[in-house]
Amino acid sequence: MFDGSKCEELRILECGREKCVPEKQICNKKKPYHLVHYVTAGKGYAEIEGKKYALRKGDLFFIKENTAALYYPDKENPWSYIWVGFAGLLSDSILNKCGISPQNPIFKDDPQEELREDFYRISNHYSKVGKLDFACLGYFYVAISTISEIVSAREKQPLVSAKSRHVHEACEYIANNFQFPITVKDIANSVCISPNYLANIFLEELSCSPKQYLTKYRMDKACTYLKASDYSIKDVALGVGYKEQLHFSSEFKKVMGVSPLNYRKQSLTNGN
Repeated sequence: MFDGSKCEELRILECGREKCVPEKQICNKKKPYHLVHYVTAGKGYAEIEGKKYALRKGDLFFIKENTAALYYPDKENPWSYIWVGFAGLLSDSILNKCGISPQNPIFKDDPQEELREDFYRISNHYSKVGKLDFACLGYFYVAISTISEIVSAREKQPLVSAKSRHVHEACEYIANNFQFPITVKDIANSVCISPNYLANIFLEELSCSPKQYLTKYRMDKACTYLKASDYSIKDVALGVGYKEQLHFSSEFKKVMGVSPLNYRKQSLTNGN
């Protein structure tokens, strides 16, 4: 059987898959090969070369050879991931193709998550045979090919400014987490920028602050719940991220001009 750990051009030296408990923390010591982790579910954080990165499903983070790192799951939504350790003559060119550098150790999968399936194939085969054989290496080559296709497709797309991309990703984070008691700091951490910078680019791109955007998003969702369900006001408040009903009602009236109860009554009267 071919040994996928002994090929000179590219070789796999370790592979694994883990669903982490909230307290799980990995202190990665310097290794003479590269590591790549694909986040298959949940969220977590990686501290690499003095920078902290907030990561979620669909993100990959690379730890270059001879680099120490610390990474750990989000306590509320702990991550699962698949990892591969690799080296060889082609490994540096692979990192360059991915745009990976000490300043940027993160790569994001496309929404279709084809790359996720590639990593599952590597892990599943390794679990089945118990060896890092030539098939594991072949599946890793397929993953590299998928990354190359993603990069090529992105290069052909119209350039989007970093500011616009950060705002878009922040809005996605809000859409996925508005029901939790998130803060502007949480939103900024999700896109790896400071709260002050986030506030500045929101004003430039959307003419509002992140807090105003989050509040308006929550109130729009609350309106939907009030019109389309018989949830109590307390349940609606909890459903859009407010622990206190009074706080929710006060914020709702500021945005909508009426209390949640009166909004529901008006909606029923108007037949909306």
